[in-house]
Amino acid sequence: MKIVTPELWTKRRLEILELFRSQVYGRTPIDKPEGMFFETWDLEREASEGKATRKQVAINLTGSPDGQIMDLLIYLPNGPPSPMPVFLMFNFAGNHTFYDDPAIRLKDRPVQVFNTRALKTIL
Repeated sequence: MKIVTPELWTKRRLEILELFRSQVYGRTPIDKPEGMFFETWDLEREASEGKATRKQVAINLTGSPDGQIMDLLIYLPNGPPSPMPVFLMFNFAGNHTFYDDPAIRLKDRPVQVFNTRALKTIL
């Protein structure tokens, strides 16, 4: 469909957004998934040569031991008062690829492999 008027664009834009919601990104749940829970399995207050506190949290999205689990890796600077700004990002290659710390859990399930050269250039 050729878009030739603002009205046609408004209509087509809504159709495109709906396609992304239904076919690409999915829908954000209104409430947390039933059974979802968080397990802090690592807390090291002297990580990174004492400069940070490392916390690793398993986010179980289904409540089932073999269900979908997302690992959250947090490094908070030691010393500055709270609250403080943080960066959150998805890392589909595993948290162990982000920072050289042998205590970071290796993924025990397949991960998506992609070129991280651009990210490493930014950091």
